[in-house]
Amino acid sequence: MRFAVLGPANDDIVALEKGASLALFELEADPVIYLGPDDALDRLVLDWARRLVGPDPSEDGLWRRAAERCCAASPEQIDGFISAERRRERLKALRCLPVATSRTIEIVEGRVAVLLYDKALLDEEDILPASILIFGKSKEPVVRQVGSRMFISPGELGGGVGGIALLSDDAPGAPGEHPKGWKSHPSGCSTPSDVPPLRVFRSGSQRLAAAPTGDPSGDLTVSIYEPSGGLLESQVMPNNWAGKLTVLDRAPVTGERP
Repeated sequence: MRFAVLGPANDDIVALEKGASLALFELEADPVIYLGPDDALDRLVLDWARRLVGPDPSEDGLWRRAAERCCAASPEQIDGFISAERRRERLKALRCLPVATSRTIEIVEGRVAVLLYDKALLDEEDILPASILIFGKSKEPVVRQVGSRMFISPGELGGGVGGIALLSDDAPGAPGEHPKGWKSHPSGCSTPSDVPPLRVFRSGSQRLAAAPTGDPSGDLTVSIYEPSGGLLESQVMPNNWAGKLTVLDRAPVTGERP
């Protein structure tokens, strides 16, 4: 299981694309949820898909694109077409919060996670059942245990440090490194946005399936990455909440002493 969240882009579409690309294609997360209060992800996905496959990146246009580009194409050109379409398909793993003031509930390896932009909007009903509270409004990354709950923010993608948080059931490592036999599991989604022709799905309540060989009640690793792929921080969120979190790796953040 690999579940990623992206911090607010502050209208920096280049930084958002770098963060989304890292989460999708290097960390291989699914889903990847954008925690910003704006429509930056909608705009990015539509532009990204058009750059990959052309002006009409819709699913309905797939067969037309295949007929136009593959009928008289060389094997190398066909391989390039398939590669671009596969990358377009991966963009469907990107999700948004429904609106800036909404809360989204996810089940992550048996734990209740509440996701929202501004943690100031949390109330007692949100906090009581949750083990993980993930929020977007924070310039710097946050991975902090408060009692029996973990508060996580990836930090800002636009102008901040970090910007990508990954929750996984395997040990942290460089992007693209996974334990043998690991595979991602797509999850469901709810209400789509109205941005045609390729839509970014608004995240709703959904269950994430764990890898068949994994322990659904085991430890989770929370890792913070910067868009370039650098690992800033990793902590283990143990299934047994007694005691402190185990810090696996921590790189100095700008402004801190090493």
